[in-house]
Order: sequence, then C-alpha cells, then structure tokens
Amino acid sequence: MADGLRSLFRHRLGWTVGPRPPYRYGIVAHWTMDAPVDPWVRITFDHGLEVYEGPVAGNQRMVGLLCYQDRMREFGGRLEARYREIARALRPALRDADLVGSVSAVGPFWHQASTVAQDGVFLIGDAAGFTDPITGEGVAAGLRQARAFAAALESVNPERTYRQAHRRITKDPRRVAALFLRLSRTPALVERAMRSHERAPQTLTTLLGIGFGYWGFNRITPREWIRMFSGH
Repeated sequence: MADGLRSLFRHRLGWTVGPRPPYRYGIVAHWTMDAPVDPWVRITFDHGLEVYEGPVAGNQRMVGLLCYQDRMREFGGRLEARYREIARALRPALRDADLVGSVSAVGPFWHQASTVAQDGVFLIGDAAGFTDPITGEGVAAGLRQARAFAAALESVNPERTYRQAHRRITKDPRRVAALFLRLSRTPALVERAMRSHERAPQTLTTLLGIGFGYWGFNRITPREWIRMFSGH
C-alpha cells in the first residue's frame, strides 16, 4: 500500500507512529515566469522557514515553503495571501510571476510506521515512514522501496525480507534529513555550512547522494565533517 504521508490504511491498521515535534509543514504552488528557464533548484533560508524553488516544465517553477509550527500560524485564514507575500519577499524573481492553480498545505511531517510488512500487507513510500522533504529524496526512496518489495516477493519470508531491506535503505537518508533539519534550525550552523560549501561544494553533493541511497556516510571524510560544522 502506498497512500502517502497521512496514510489512512496505515492508521486503520494501528501502525502509525507520530508525528513527532517540532512539527514541520509544507506549502506549495506553481508559478509561471516570463523569463528564460532556470534549471537550478534554489534554496533561501529565513527564520524558521525555507523556500525551495525549482523547475517543473516549460516556464513553470514549483515554489515550496517548509516551516515550523510557529511560522505556520501566520497562514491561519489566509493561506494563499501569506504564501504569496513570503515567496515574493524571499524570492524577488517571483514578483513578476503568476500563480498557477491552488496553494496546497500538508503536515505535520515525521510519520513513521511500527512495522512496514505484516500479515500480507506491505507499506511503500511515504506511507512506510516520512521524515521531512528537506532533502528532496521522497520519489527516489519510494522507487527503492518498490524495488525491494518486488525482490522480497521472491523470498521464503517476504515480510521479513522487506522489513530488513526497508530498514537498510531508509537508515542513512533519515540521518541525512535529521542533519539538514539540525542545520536549518541553527542560523550559525547554516552560515558555517554555507562557507564550507563555497570552499568544498562536493560535500553537499555527497550528502545528497547519501540521501538518495547512492552511497553511505563513510563517503564523507573526518576533515569534511569538521569543515562543514566549523566553516573553515
């Protein structure tokens, strides 16, 4: 079953764990821009909030806000209006862009499952546990889990095999998400990490690769860890 972050199926089975504070939420919409296509994902940090802007298709950009509960209160009763204000204030290029469709909100994040396979039922994707979209690896994680599920069906004990595979393929991505969340909540660490990125951009690439399951944490050297948290 793959019915998303707020999985009703998981909840009815009594397998839902969470959400866990501090609570985080996402608000997202698409914009059309009368400008050349920008191929990059651009991230802007504000107090208790991040703005993620990335290409979708043609001249459309997806702009998502991720924020903690204290900032989420600002949107009460005026979701679209406040979303516009924040997006345009933090991403000036959007001031001449047009909003397309509706503004959607979801959260809180960090839902886990007490088990991902039992009695012939298997959970895949966000339904099997979701930490935070800060690393953007949700689709990749779902595809890896689907492949593990297909392989598990050929084993003697599919449920146990899938549980073991799920634990293995989600452990490091969750640790990466936890690390990024820690950085996002500490302005001083954000500044140090940005200085480190200017000197050694490959460290961020490596961390994202770990989040996408390409390799493990042993790919990062002690020197890179020190540089990331010290900024030197």
